[in-house]
Parts: sequence; C-alpha cells; structure tokens
Amino acid sequence: MPIATPSNTFCQTDKPLQAADLPSASSLGFPSALPALKSALSSAHRLLYCPSCVGSVTLFRQNALLLTSLLGSLASAFAQLLGSIHVQMDKARLEGKRMVLTVGDMSLVNAHRHTGTAECPMRFELEVEAEEWGRLVRRIVTKEVFDGPKSLEGLVGGMEMRMDIWPDYARKIED
Repeated sequence: MPIATPSNTFCQTDKPLQAADLPSASSLGFPSALPALKSALSSAHRLLYCPSCVGSVTLFRQNALLLTSLLGSLASAFAQLLGSIHVQMDKARLEGKRMVLTVGDMSLVNAHRHTGTAECPMRFELEVEAEEWGRLVRRIVTKEVFDGPKSLEGLVGGMEMRMDIWPDYARKIED
C-alpha cells in the first residue's frame, strides 16, 4: 500500500474542498448558492474522515488546517446566504410582489417521473407572500446548518470528537 503524501491524499485532491471555490452566496442568492454549499459541506465531511491522513501526524495536521479553513468559509457563506434571503424578501415586500417557491416531490417512488426540465411533472410552484417565502427558505438553509450529522453543526461535532481522541492516536502513530 502506498504511503500517503500531500500529493495523493484524498483531502488534498478533492477539488470541491477549495474554500476559494465557494460561491459568493450573497451574489448568487437562494436557491442558486445552495448546491455549491451542500457540495462543499459534503466534501468537508469526507475530509473529516480522510483515511489517508490518519496515518501521519503531518498529514493529519494539514487535514485539520484545511478542514478548519473550510469550516470558516462555509459558516461565512451560509451567513451570507441567509443575509441575501432577507434582502430578497425585503425587496419583494417593499415592491408589493409575491415570491415563487419551486418544490418537487423527491420520493423514490416518483424518481422516474423527473425530467430535469422546466416542464417536469414533479415540479410545483407556490406563489407566496414575501414573509412566508423568507420563512420557508430560511428553514431550508438552516436545515443544512443544524439538522443532523451531515450538517455544518454535525461537522463541528465531528471535529470536536476528533480533537478528543487525537492526543492518544498521535502517540500511537509516533511510537
């Protein structure tokens, strides 16, 4: 088995992990920014459990630094996205406009019915007041931040757990 080096470890080659690649959530707005943020969050979770980096103290430290940087970027991007939602909602409210929220049935039973087009039979549009739109989309975004082990909060919990076990693990690697 090859020895993991910075050029061939998972966490060094996973392109979505680059914090600079995260979109400016305030410029993209909802829902455009969410896929890139979810992808980066998923990559951060894979980084947390990189199998290559646990075999070397140096690689593990590089992994931790990369993960910490990405965590800060993700937190900032989610905050920007929530701020942009508020701006979009206020603008619509001041203009007296209703907002459109597009949803789809993502159940496995209906997966074969999705076409990926604007005419998709599983796509539904709801026209709602600006305040209701803001409340609903903030719930969608905050779910990615707080709900479950694959959330941003779950990432922080995983990092805390890793910090608790790291001293004992590092001694075993160095021995």
